[in-house]
Amino acid sequence: HRRLGARGSQADPVADRQGPLGLQLLAVHERAGATAQVGDHDAAVDELLGPVFAAVPVDWSAHIPTLVDFWTWQLLGERAYDGHPMRAHEDANRRMPFTAAHYERWLELFDGTVDELFAGPTADQAKHRAHKIAAAMSRFLAPPS
Repeated sequence: HRRLGARGSQADPVADRQGPLGLQLLAVHERAGATAQVGDHDAAVDELLGPVFAAVPVDWSAHIPTLVDFWTWQLLGERAYDGHPMRAHEDANRRMPFTAAHYERWLELFDGTVDELFAGPTADQAKHRAHKIAAAMSRFLAPPS
């Protein structure tokens, strides 16, 4: 396990890029000075989440920098993200409504990637924030009752 830390810490950069790396973790390493390389994203090829990405094609070359900015803000406090994460997912939710199973699977992939690759308080914070964001998004995107 690598220790995730804020800029200037003694965090061990991820040098081994074998296997998938959750895109959500790019922010920490990108802003901490490590090289961020991305292959196929777990969620895009996942049996449950893949159809969401198929319904709303993602331009990863444009989306990755947005994810980096968002998670840098969330985990390192550097305000580079300029947007509304809930509204950013409205179109995808309209095309393929997100279910509890979608959120659960995304969190399972996110937590699994964090646990596989990292340890420490920032890793714990990343998982905590992801769960809060998923809960907020679920409420925001829920159909009117």
